[in-house]
Amino acid sequence: MFLFAKPVYKTVDMPFFLIESNEDFEAGIISIEVAGVVDGKVMYLSASFSLKKHSMYDNGGYEDILENLRATQGREVSVVLKYRKNKLKSFKIDTESLAFACGDDRLEILELLGWGIHDYSVKEKIEAENV
Repeated sequence: MFLFAKPVYKTVDMPFFLIESNEDFEAGIISIEVAGVVDGKVMYLSASFSLKKHSMYDNGGYEDILENLRATQGREVSVVLKYRKNKLKSFKIDTESLAFACGDDRLEILELLGWGIHDYSVKEKIEAENV
C-alpha cells in the first residue's frame, strides 16, 4: 500500500461561462465557470484570473476581453481534471483552449488567482443575488 498515491489526470471538454459580479469587475478579475457531468454527477468548476500585463487594465484590454468572453460563452474549452485515490481533487482550465474558443490570444496569459469545485452554479447564485 502506498502512502502517497500518484495523481491521475483526465482531460475533458466543457462549456464555459463568464461569472459576472461587480466585485470582480471592480478588482479587475475574470471569473470563469465550466459545467458538466463529471464521474456521473453534474459539477461546476470555477476559476478566477487576473491579467499578467497590468497595462491591459489601462488601455481597455480588460473590457475587450470581457466582451469577447460574453460573446463566446457556451463554447467548449479543455479542462484538466486531477484525481487522487479516484477522487477529484483539482482542475485546470486550459487557457490556450479558452483563447482559441474566444479567438483572443490575450487569454493565454491569464494568471490563476483561485479555483473551486461545486455542486451548484456560482454564476447562477451571483445572478440570483443581483436581482
